[in-house]
Amino acid sequence: MKDWLKFYFGSFFNNKLAREAEERSGWNCALSYFVAVILMLLVLVGSVLACFPSHYNRSDDFKGVLNGVFGDGEYSVEFAVKDRHGVSNAVINTFLSDEDKAKYGINGYNVILDARDIYTNYNDFSLTVKKANSQEEISYDAFRSLSSDEKKNYQIAITFGDNALEYTPERIQIYREFLSQQNGEVLTEYNKLLVDGEVPFENHVKLYELYFKNYYTELVGYDNFGVAPTMRTYYINKYLAPDANGEAYRNYIVVLQDIVFASWYTDDGVLQSISGYYPAADVMLNKATPEQIAMFMVNTFNTNSNIIMLNYMVNMFTGAIIMLAVWFGLALITSLIGKFAKQERLVGFGAMTKVVGTFQFMSLVFAAVVAFVLSFFTSKSVFFIVAIATYGACMLVRTVVYAALINRIKDDDDDEDEPASKDGDAVEVVTSNS
Repeated sequence: MKDWLKFYFGSFFNNKLAREAEERSGWNCALSYFVAVILMLLVLVGSVLACFPSHYNRSDDFKGVLNGVFGDGEYSVEFAVKDRHGVSNAVINTFLSDEDKAKYGINGYNVILDARDIYTNYNDFSLTVKKANSQEEISYDAFRSLSSDEKKNYQIAITFGDNALEYTPERIQIYREFLSQQNGEVLTEYNKLLVDGEVPFENHVKLYELYFKNYYTELVGYDNFGVAPTMRTYYINKYLAPDANGEAYRNYIVVLQDIVFASWYTDDGVLQSISGYYPAADVMLNKATPEQIAMFMVNTFNTNSNIIMLNYMVNMFTGAIIMLAVWFGLALITSLIGKFAKQERLVGFGAMTKVVGTFQFMSLVFAAVVAFVLSFFTSKSVFFIVAIATYGACMLVRTVVYAALINRIKDDDDDEDEPASKDGDAVEVVTSNS
């Protein structure tokens, strides 16, 4: 075991140890590859988590926005996290409201705060029904009257509104008139919502949901969260997806009932982001201090380490392929050079695959150190690329050094294997049994 450990960890620094790979099992270099991939993933995730507090502390503009919303700002609001759900009576959207922008659009940032129930906070959407491959448009009532075969010729487009659905008396009346004309189970469900012939306020949402499921039958299941299109889906589709020009929104924070999204630049110009759920610990941000806000943001970021891990796992599929290509590519090139240069020690793709494979672990160590240091000064996407590039560069340099010094190692071996007499003639070595 001692010899194996010496070979495994020392082959990067010693050509003689590296040459031993030719006689050892190919599982050694395969192990190095898989260890390198796994450690690269863990180092990248660990670096992101470790450097976030440093990046946050160097984000004065962003901290100013959070202080204006949750801290001692003139118009700060109460916000709490209970059982991993955000709670607040305030609704803010600086993208749409000039009044909100004047209060909370600090340092050019945009703020959305809407902690209403993600499952029942419905969007005031509109519909467009057009014939396929045509500009012919019909009303949804006309569409409903078509046969199943005729409906196949039409397309329904949903346009999200900028506001949540309000249950005005006029709308309640429309819902009631439609449902009262239904039969069977639908009518029974409708009657359960009535109290003394009226629909009380607490049943307005259930009334709308029953209406939606039976009137907009083609749209049932459209939204992943509610029976009908929700404000949560609106916020994500509107502000977290690329805009009409294909550009992503920057410098914002979106706080919903179950999740937080934020994107900003540090004072050094490094892009940072948060996308994840609330921490398990309950939090109250009411005239919060900068330290309390910082703790909330860091805990929220760390809580979503599994999401960070998943993102890097996806990236590491590409990284693993690149690392594999570097390994086999260098082995192939070195063996071809050995063939054309008639350098026996470099000939053989299988042998060179083993030798080059032994360089992977320490190349990963150097790449990990570079990645960790750079994580404090660059964005997540940048130091991932640099880490992979550093790994490839270490592999390349080490392979070049090995190939360049191969003759010297061969001469040393020859001196050991072919003893010479004092006058330079070869000595015949005879072995006998006594």
